[in-house]
Amino acid sequence: MRAGFRIRQRQLVGFVGSTGLSTGPHLDYRIARSGQFVNPLKEKFIPGEPISGSERGAFLSHASDLIRKLESEAPF
Repeated sequence: MRAGFRIRQRQLVGFVGSTGLSTGPHLDYRIARSGQFVNPLKEKFIPGEPISGSERGAFLSHASDLIRKLESEAPF
């Protein structure tokens, strides 16, 4: 990556890891606009294409399977 480089949805932009004295994996997520860092929660992003009606059922089924898996493997 470099300054001004455009990214696409689902594009890998980094890896999460733990090195040195870090207490665990973390991700440093920043957005800069005109050279100044901004709060990403206040930014307005261009929405992606909506899921078509014919694919919505499969999407919801897959999403619920993933959520169930995440909840069953949660350490807390």
